[in-house]
Amino acid sequence: MVSIQASAQLQESPLAYAIASEILPRRWRPGAQAILSAASAAGALFTLLVGAKIAGSSLDGWRTFYYILGGLDIVAALVFIFAYNAPPLPLQASLSTRQKFARLDWIGYAFFVPGLVLLLMGLIWSKNPYPWTDSHVLAPFIVGLVLLILFALYEWKCKKDDVIHHDLFNPSVFFSVSVYYVFEMSVIYDENSYIAAVRFAVAFLISVPGAVCVAFYVSRSRKLKTPSVIGFVFFTVFLILMATARVSDGTAMWGYSVFIGLGIGSVLTTLVTAIQLSAPPKLIAVSSGLTLAIRSFGGAVGLAIYTSIFDAQLSSELPQKIASATIPLGLSQTSVGLLIKALAQNDQAALMKIPGITSAIIDAAVSALKQAYLVSFRYIWIAAAAFSLLAIIASVFLVNPHGEMTMHIDAPLDEEVSTVDAVSNELA
Repeated sequence: MVSIQASAQLQESPLAYAIASEILPRRWRPGAQAILSAASAAGALFTLLVGAKIAGSSLDGWRTFYYILGGLDIVAALVFIFAYNAPPLPLQASLSTRQKFARLDWIGYAFFVPGLVLLLMGLIWSKNPYPWTDSHVLAPFIVGLVLLILFALYEWKCKKDDVIHHDLFNPSVFFSVSVYYVFEMSVIYDENSYIAAVRFAVAFLISVPGAVCVAFYVSRSRKLKTPSVIGFVFFTVFLILMATARVSDGTAMWGYSVFIGLGIGSVLTTLVTAIQLSAPPKLIAVSSGLTLAIRSFGGAVGLAIYTSIFDAQLSSELPQKIASATIPLGLSQTSVGLLIKALAQNDQAALMKIPGITSAIIDAAVSALKQAYLVSFRYIWIAAAAFSLLAIIASVFLVNPHGEMTMHIDAPLDEEVSTVDAVSNELA
């Protein structure tokens, strides 16, 4: 149920971004993206606050929460069925369902989907549990990489439209940012996982006024470059703060969430607008879908890379730091492995059965565990900060679309209306 619901919602996201842009004047698109960002933030807040509470209330709490999400999806579907009735485009009306399916890029899909799955399998299995030289890692990684290279060559040389339409690159901007925030909060700073979720909710709460302010600025000034650069600077500041954090910085973490919230509000508003304005009107939906797909692709690959980095670092730091902290207090070398296992599983019964265990040893081991996790997370934040720095550099080369931000409507709900001025004349 989870995978089906997630897949359906991922397919809906590009349509929401595209519809909001097509039916409004181009100059109002930043405002449309801000509203969508606010809606996404509301959904994230609902999931983090309500969902975490319901899921943690009982063993079947997660089931109740997904029933709620299913009901909300049904309501959203009914709203679109009865409230959105846009006239079909000429090409849309001229093709049959069979012809529409025939125009899909099935060869591209055959290269991309298995290529991505195999590449991620190789990345996830590296150091967890297999070494890089093992066939379990090398075989799927190499085959997946080859398939993705063939996909890129096929889309570049053999196809001019479909999955990656060549008209989209005139110009285009893609980005991805990945975070491990809640995981670190729950392990190091908050024993209560709900408080860790609340910390992350602050970021989405801050993103709403951030998106509104950026949308107002962009609509008035017709400039996208400056808020895009500033947004990625906020991301980078957050990542640097996380990379330099200490175990005692739990209170300061509440303030760190403000930076990531401002970054989300700025970047999602400006870059989606920039990509849609750089694409031909007929490809707004394609550009929106491709943007979110590439962001998801980058997130999936980034998550696999970060997981590999984290697991490799933790497997080295955890036994070393716990042994250094507990053996001088009288714990035997042979009991270190049992102690690590009991702490990792939060098994109090197994913890008290370890030979020679004392409260002082437990306290020292918990402190060492937090320090090991902190160091392991640090490498993730450093890697993410490097990507964010590249995004800042790329944003500097954005071109402000002064001439594109007009009152023209690309896909009006009324076939006779193409600008806001036309609406005013019709009402008069």
